[in-house]
Amino acid sequence: MLMSMTCREAAASELSWINQKYDEVGFVHSSQTDYLVIAEIDGEPAGIGRLVAIGEASGELGGIYVFPAYRRKGVAEKIVGQLVAANKFDSLFCLPFSKLKQFYCGFGFEELSPQKSVPRQVSDKLNWCNDNPRYEDSTVLLMLRPVVVR
Repeated sequence: MLMSMTCREAAASELSWINQKYDEVGFVHSSQTDYLVIAEIDGEPAGIGRLVAIGEASGELGGIYVFPAYRRKGVAEKIVGQLVAANKFDSLFCLPFSKLKQFYCGFGFEELSPQKSVPRQVSDKLNWCNDNPRYEDSTVLLMLRPVVVR
């Protein structure tokens, strides 16, 4: 059975629904300034993700949440691919659970040492995630490799 999968930018009117979904997994809420995407399978919402500005030149890719009924169908790949393609930041950070490190490395992210100089908002969130008793897995600090233009 073929499925039709799409990923689109979320409308401003969908922000409340997105934040309700983030509440289900204990993720920080999004705001209207975030770049939000919704993945859909056969027209039904299957997952969400976002890019969050951290200052003018840095951002964070995060909030990747694939709804349980749609896992293992390529939804996360679709969401992350769209977000990486839409990235306009000089530095893009990602704070995934450690078990997902290789997944994100497949999109060009590399692990950074927590002692590396990163925006305070990123280091604070890394600490918050690793201290959050709701999360069973530790969180790692990743950054998208910069594209070198020659």
